[in-house]
Amino acid sequence: MNKKVGNLESSLNRLSLKSFHRPLYLETSRDYVVRLGMPEEFVFDGFDVVDNDYFWTSSCSINFRKNKSIRSPQNFILFVGRLVPRKNVLGLINAYDDAQSQSASALPSLVILGDGNQRDLIVSRLEKSPFKNRIHLLSSADYSELPDFYTRALFVVLPSIAETWGLVVNEALASGCPVLVSRHAGSAQLVKSNVNGLLFDPLKEGDLACKLIMMLQNFHKNVDRALIFESVRDWGLDKFSHSLKQAYSLSTERPIRRASAQVLGLIELLAMRSGVGAASGIITSEPDKKVGIAPADFLRLSCDRGEVVCKR
Repeated sequence: MNKKVGNLESSLNRLSLKSFHRPLYLETSRDYVVRLGMPEEFVFDGFDVVDNDYFWTSSCSINFRKNKSIRSPQNFILFVGRLVPRKNVLGLINAYDDAQSQSASALPSLVILGDGNQRDLIVSRLEKSPFKNRIHLLSSADYSELPDFYTRALFVVLPSIAETWGLVVNEALASGCPVLVSRHAGSAQLVKSNVNGLLFDPLKEGDLACKLIMMLQNFHKNVDRALIFESVRDWGLDKFSHSLKQAYSLSTERPIRRASAQVLGLIELLAMRSGVGAASGIITSEPDKKVGIAPADFLRLSCDRGEVVCKR
């Protein structure tokens, strides 16, 4: 992206955010949105949650000897997700090969669980791996199967180079499974170093391979799965409901501020660039209209790669 265009879009983001004086319910990083200019008291997290109790209860009740539906070995490194470029599965395979080459002993198998438009490319890459017999590419699992995989995995890896959140991290932690998470994922904020996992930089050469080895050293034996579950227990459905209620309450308490025609035009331009036009009914360029958020109609604001996307 041209530097001037990037600076302009960043300025537009800040201007757009500052034009709203009612809270927006956000799914992006709290720090990122605050840095753009959104008042911190208007930011509510806990949007990206799963049913923690479902995963923990399922994990505790698994009986491996009776379960014949499992399609992978036990004690493996696990990736769950779509096989698309931003998930960085090819980078994970490269890192696994590097870590295996550096290790004096054989690493646990790597299980890749998912489907996507990079599947053929990944299959081709696996054929070139000197450790292809230790890497298992499986199709997507049913939701009911996921606790089995999380419970039997040594740890889960989220290697994304760009990830708004990454619910696989919630699911793994709720199952008591440690995680190795990209710093470029929103769910990185759930990771407590050496308690429930580690973070790594997918853009730093060799960092993922290094952290794979560290994870095996730190979480290979005597993993307290109950402690890992406790680390994410409060980040669940109750937190989502509480945050939504807070956002609703604040939205009804504050008056709607009239936005200038200039700000409305900028918001509409950004929305149209992201595939959301004025026909959505969220924005208007009519100078005699007021802009705000109806109490029961929150806007979701996604800030990704320097763009603001407004949608219902």
